[in-house]
Amino acid sequence: GRATLARPYTISGGVVSDTMVLNAGGLQLMATLDDNPVPVPEALSMEVFLLEGAGRRSLGEIAPGSSARLPAGAYHVQSRYGELNAVRGADVTVKAGKLTRVTLRHQAGLVRFKLVRQEGGKPIADTEWAIYNDEGERVFQRIGAVTSLTLAAGEYQVVARHRSAEFHQSFTVQSGMDADVTVLAQRL
Repeated sequence: GRATLARPYTISGGVVSDTMVLNAGGLQLMATLDDNPVPVPEALSMEVFLLEGAGRRSLGEIAPGSSARLPAGAYHVQSRYGELNAVRGADVTVKAGKLTRVTLRHQAGLVRFKLVRQEGGKPIADTEWAIYNDEGERVFQRIGAVTSLTLAAGEYQVVARHRSAEFHQSFTVQSGMDADVTVLAQRL
């Protein structure tokens, strides 16, 4: 794994015998959606950071459920579900000779968006989508007729732009629930 130990030796004939104790342990990361298995495990990424003084340094990603061998010490672990804001993290301590198991509990949902001219209508192509969280920060922007994404549970505002027209709609993401948000373009 990532745990190492080095010691210099001088070989001058005869047999040299020594014991080296590697101060290392294991870390296993898992994630759930609420208390259930994550429905799309390939949308999950996990990263380990070594805590160094006031900062942290990435040691890279590890596959969910696998074990990483690490030097004993303090780490920050982070799990991301989807590509946006469904992120959970925790500080953990890896002890020598022990396996530390960490399960991070996500609260997120899959949301599909479409802009239509009338109820039950076909999605309008070339729609520019922007999603804002409840603090007014933009968390997503893309162009397309239909878009799907995983968002952390909470309150949001979607802005759908087509040509010079702009349409707004509030929506709520409930953890573990898939949702369809249909924005009605009444002026097109």
